[in-house]
Amino acid sequence: MPSPPEREGAHAPPDPPQLGLFEPATAVVRVSEPDPQSFACDRAEELRILYQIAASVGASLNLQRILCSAGRRLLDLVSYDGLAIYITDTLRREARLAIALGLGAGTIRRIGRAVPFGTGFAGRVGESGQPIVASDFATVAAMAAHPAVLRLGVQTFAAIPLKARDRVVGVLNLSSLSRHTVTEEERRMLEAVGSILGMAIENARLYERAQAQARQQRLQNAIAEQLRRFLDVQQVCSTAVRELCRALRADRCCLAEIGSGVASVSHEHLRQGVPSARGAHSLEGLSPDLLRFLSGGRMLVVEDMATHPATAPYYMTRMPPLDSRSMLLVPLLAGGRLRALLAVGQWRRPRRWTSDDIALAQFVADHTALAVENARLFERIRESERAYMALYDEAPDMYHTVDAEGIIRLCNETEARTLGYAKEELMGRPWSQLCPPEDVAGLLQGLADPRAAGGLTREMRLRTRAGEELEVSARATPILEEGGVAGARVVMRDMTAQRRLERQLQQAQKMESLGTLAGGIAHDFNNLLTAMVGYATLIKRAADPGDPIHRYADTIERTGQRAAELTRQMLAFAREGTLHRRRIDLNAVIRETVELLSRTLDKRIVLSQDLAAGLPPIQADPVQIEQVLINLCLNARDAMPHGGTITIRSRLAPAPRDGNGARVVVTVADTGHGIDHGTRQRIFDPFFTTKAPGKGTGLGLAMSYGIIAQHGGEIDVESAPDTGTAFTVTLPALPQGTPLDAPPAQQAVAAPALRVLVVDDEEVVRDLLGDLLRSHGMEATLFGRGADAVEHFARHHREVDVVLTDMLMPEMSGADVFHAVRRIDPEARVLLISGYSSDRVAEGLLAAGACGFLRKPCSTADLLAAIQQAVEGANGAPSARK
Repeated sequence: MPSPPEREGAHAPPDPPQLGLFEPATAVVRVSEPDPQSFACDRAEELRILYQIAASVGASLNLQRILCSAGRRLLDLVSYDGLAIYITDTLRREARLAIALGLGAGTIRRIGRAVPFGTGFAGRVGESGQPIVASDFATVAAMAAHPAVLRLGVQTFAAIPLKARDRVVGVLNLSSLSRHTVTEEERRMLEAVGSILGMAIENARLYERAQAQARQQRLQNAIAEQLRRFLDVQQVCSTAVRELCRALRADRCCLAEIGSGVASVSHEHLRQGVPSARGAHSLEGLSPDLLRFLSGGRMLVVEDMATHPATAPYYMTRMPPLDSRSMLLVPLLAGGRLRALLAVGQWRRPRRWTSDDIALAQFVADHTALAVENARLFERIRESERAYMALYDEAPDMYHTVDAEGIIRLCNETEARTLGYAKEELMGRPWSQLCPPEDVAGLLQGLADPRAAGGLTREMRLRTRAGEELEVSARATPILEEGGVAGARVVMRDMTAQRRLERQLQQAQKMESLGTLAGGIAHDFNNLLTAMVGYATLIKRAADPGDPIHRYADTIERTGQRAAELTRQMLAFAREGTLHRRRIDLNAVIRETVELLSRTLDKRIVLSQDLAAGLPPIQADPVQIEQVLINLCLNARDAMPHGGTITIRSRLAPAPRDGNGARVVVTVADTGHGIDHGTRQRIFDPFFTTKAPGKGTGLGLAMSYGIIAQHGGEIDVESAPDTGTAFTVTLPALPQGTPLDAPPAQQAVAAPALRVLVVDDEEVVRDLLGDLLRSHGMEATLFGRGADAVEHFARHHREVDVVLTDMLMPEMSGADVFHAVRRIDPEARVLLISGYSSDRVAEGLLAAGACGFLRKPCSTADLLAAIQQAVEGANGAPSARK
C-alpha cells in the first residue's frame, strides 16, 4: 500500500455538540478481486496489519488510549489520510465522535460530535451494521451538503462498523485524498480491523464500566458514611446537597421542602457565580401532571429544560428550583406523600446525564430520606429523654438511685438543690452521709425481703449541706438482678414544712380554744369593769379631793384600769383586740422600739439592730407591733440576767409557692440560756410562765401570738438550752412603692347638749353610760333591747344625734341595730362599743358607715371624744341635729 501523507495529531472530542460527520453515500462501490500473483503478498500484508492493530489495542484497557493507539497504527499501515472513530449508543440512537486523526481532524471536530442514527455515514452504519465504501467520493451527491469536507479534497471514503458479538459498538470512518479502488480484500481487512476494534472497545467499555461501578460504589459509600455521621436533620440535609453537587460537578444542588402549595428551599450548595434559590416558592404554576409524576416517586431527568416537554413551560419563568438549564429532580416521599425535592443541575448549559449520574442522585435521595428519618427519630428520642430528664430533675420530690452498697449513682436537681449540693457532688457519695447510717442499712436490708418487692416506705431525716435537718418520707423500690438486690430507686418527699404546719395547726387549734375561753372571760370582765371604773370616776367627781371617799374611788379606778389592761391582753391573745391599721414602715417601728428600750434595759445588755434597706410597707397597727417587739425584747432580757446581746433583724422574704405575695420577717435573737423542748411546746399558752410568782402574768407572748395572727402573720421560736433563743415574726408585705399613711390627728374635747340613744343589754353598763353622759350635760335615752331602741328611733330619729350601741346582745345584735337604724335614716351617726367582738365585724360596720368603735372599759375622755367626732360638722365645729 502507498505511504500515507503527513497527518495531524490525535484530538479528543470537543465539548459543544454540533452536526453529523458525513451524509450517507448513494451507492456502495464494489471492486474486483486482485490477480493471483499478488494474493500471497496482500494476504501477508493484511495479517501484518491485523497483528499490529491487535497488538496496539491489547496494550491498554483505557478506551481513549486504545482508540488513539489503534488509529495512529492504522493510518501508518493503510493508504488513508484521515480517520475518525465513533462510539455508538443504542439507547440514545446516536454515534458519538471519540477521536479524529490526520486529514480534516479539526474540521471534523467543528462539524460535529454526535450523529443520530439514520443520518450521515456514521449514523447509517451504526444503525444498519453494514459497511459503506466510496472509491470516488466526489460522485456522492449528498456531499454537496458538506462543503467544508469537499474543500478537503477527499477522493476515497470507507465507513466500517465496529462489532463485538455481532453488535455494533462503533463506526470507523477512513478518508483519502487520492482515489483508489477499494478491493474486496481491503474491505475484508477493514472489517477484520473493525472486529478487533469492536472487541477492544467492548473490553474497554466493560473495564470502564467496572471501574465506574467501583468509583460509583466508593462514592456512594463515602456519601453514605458522611450522612451516617450526623443525627441532626440540618446537618444531614446540608451534607447531602454538598456531597451530591461535588460528586456530579454540578452548578447547583438544593433541597426544597414541599408543603401547602409551596416549595421552600432550605439547603443548597452552589458553584461560584450561581444565584441562590433559597426561600419559599409557590407551586401554583406547576401543572398537575408534573406534580402527579413527582408524587409517584419517579425522578425527572431533564437534559435541556428549554426543550423538555415537562419543563419547557417553566424555563423562561425562572421558577426555583426549576430554573436550571438541565437538572435531575428527585422526589422524597414520606408516608406516601411528596415531602421534598432534591434538585441537582447545570445553571446555563444542557447536560447529558449518565446512568451513573442518575443512579447516584437516586442513591443520595434515598439515603438522605433515610438519614433524615433517622435524625428525626433520634431527635424525638432525644427530646423524649430531655423531657423525661426535665421532669425527673424538676419533679417536686427528690429522686435518687443507689447501688447495693448505698452509693448514690444518680439523683435529680431537686434533691441536689434541696440539700445544697451540685448533682455531681452527690453522685458517688454514700447515702449514709446524708442521713443516719442505720436508717439506710435498715431500708436496704428490708428490700432484700421478697415481700418488699413492691417497695418500702420509711420516715427518715436528711441533713443538708448547711446542717439543717429535713423530715422526709422515703419510698424505695428494689432494683433486682440475678443474685438479689442490686440497689434501689428512692423517692423522697420533703415533709418538713408539712410536719411544721401540722404542729402549727395543732398549736393554732389549741390556741383558738384557749382564745375563745379567754375572750369570753374578758367580755364578762369588761362589762363589770366598765361599771366599776365608770362609777368610780363619777364618785371622784362628786367627792372633795381631800375626802377619804375620793381616795377610795381613785384606788378603785386605778385597780379597775389594771384589770382592764389584763383583759385587754386576754383579748389580744384571743385576736379580738381593736386594730388601727395603717400603711407603716416596719423598720421605723423597730427603730422607735429600740430607742425606747435603750433607755430602760440593763446597761449590761447590748441592743443591736440589723435592718434590711428598702423593705416594702406593711398594713399594721404600729402600737400593736411595737407591743409585740417590746414583749419579745423583755423576754430576751429576762433570759440574760447577767447581760448579753439582743439583736433585731429585718429582711424581705420571697413570695411563697402559694402565691400569697412577699413577706417581711423580723427576728429577735438573744444570747441567753435558751429554752428546752417542753417549754417551747407551751410558750405561747396564756398564763404559762417560767418566771417566779409575781414576776409575770404569762400573757406577754400569748398576746404577741394573737396580735401577729390578727395581722395575718406568723410567729415562731427556735431555741435549745445554752444556745440562745430567736423569735421570728413574719408579716404580709404591701407592694413595693406603696405610700405610707400619716399618723392620726389628736381628737378634741366633746361638745355638750347632745342627744344620745344608748343600747346595751347589761343594765349596770347601760345606767353607767347614761349617768356619764348626763353628768357632761348630754341627754341620754337608754334601752336594754335592740328592737325597742330601733322602734324608738323610728319615731324620734330627728331627736337623736348619736346612737351608741353594744355589739354583743341577745335577739338583736349591735350590727343588726346599725343596719336597722341606717335603713331608717341613712345619715344616722352610730357608735359601736363592746367588751368582746370580732374585729372583722367591727371593721365591716366601720366600712359601712359606723362613726367609731370603743372597747370596754373605755375612759370618759375616750367616750366623749368619740361622740364629738361622730357629730362633728364639715367645718370641724360640733353641731347638734335639728
